[in-house]
Amino acid sequence: MSDFKEIKTYTLFAECYDRIMRYIDYRKWAENIDLILRKYGDGGRSHPGKKSNKLNILDLACGTGSLVICLNKIGYKCAGLDISEKMIEAALKKQRAAKNSFLIQDMRNFSISDRFGAAVCLHDSMNYIIRRKDIYSVLDSTAKNLSKGGLFIFDISTRRNILKNFKNKVFCEDMDGYSFLWKNSFNRLTGKTIAEIEIFIKDSKGTSFGKEKHIQRIYRISLMRRLISRNGKFKILDVYDSFTRKEINHDTEEVTFIMRKI
Repeated sequence: MSDFKEIKTYTLFAECYDRIMRYIDYRKWAENIDLILRKYGDGGRSHPGKKSNKLNILDLACGTGSLVICLNKIGYKCAGLDISEKMIEAALKKQRAAKNSFLIQDMRNFSISDRFGAAVCLHDSMNYIIRRKDIYSVLDSTAKNLSKGGLFIFDISTRRNILKNFKNKVFCEDMDGYSFLWKNSFNRLTGKTIAEIEIFIKDSKGTSFGKEKHIQRIYRISLMRRLISRNGKFKILDVYDSFTRKEINHDTEEVTFIMRKI
């Protein structure tokens, strides 16, 4: 498998993504987002605790659309965007039943005709934004596409998570239709973590294989706070330990930011 040629991220991985990430409870994620929206109100337009079925939600880096579909099922109007054409292709296969919209766009610079009451960006997708100036671009684009007072909910993976669960670790799986070998490394100086994933797909169309390199930057929480403050488009309402709604601590592996457009 060492001869695998490097390919664009989320191409072959997209074909088996849902099976590899089968442990994710997207329905629970949607319920947690619903609780947050109830607490902080409908983009500032309705009373906290009251959900509006007219609220539009935009899912940035939506992947194969699983979260969008779950949010739709509990009464929200949703759309998703992702930079990966293959991930959006997978999402569109689910669209007929869910009646959702999925777009191929870069969350660093996107424009949609609709305005949204809330935007979400979960499962460490913000960690893929490895340059500070691009964090500003994500915040700028999101603010432009939110209604006045709209909410932006996103999470980031922490160093604790990388050092405990990923650094220098190897994961592999050999299943019917696909196999993968996943190697991880982390550079403490740059804050960058690299996952090299060798993937082999076998289906009715034949076989295909390649190696994807996924690079993320692990931001310190204090730095992310400063970037948000300097950008000036959002006010941080709360910062949680994942979706627990508990205060962050040294064991926190994932941080959820809840912000309102200024």
